[in-house]
Amino acid sequence: MIHDWAFTDSHYVVLGNRIRLDIPGSMLAMTRTHPMIAALALDPGKRTTPVYLLPRSTEAVASGRDWTVPVEAPSQMWSLHVGNAFE
Repeated sequence: MIHDWAFTDSHYVVLGNRIRLDIPGSMLAMTRTHPMIAALALDPGKRTTPVYLLPRSTEAVASGRDWTVPVEAPSQMWSLHVGNAFE
């Protein structure tokens, strides 16, 4: 699930969290008996957290690197909101 992103001078940074929609939790949240966060659950099937570093320049795009392949961060990394990003 992608919820937030950041950008630096030369890249967009997109984090793909290891969470999934929890249908029973969603129903409980819609009835207002549980908070909205109950609609999300950790996806234990995913062992890493994908981080996409997308170039902001046409030169980097022409470099031949496959930018659709993410950097795989350890599974402990979980982010909902990005505060800032630097090169």
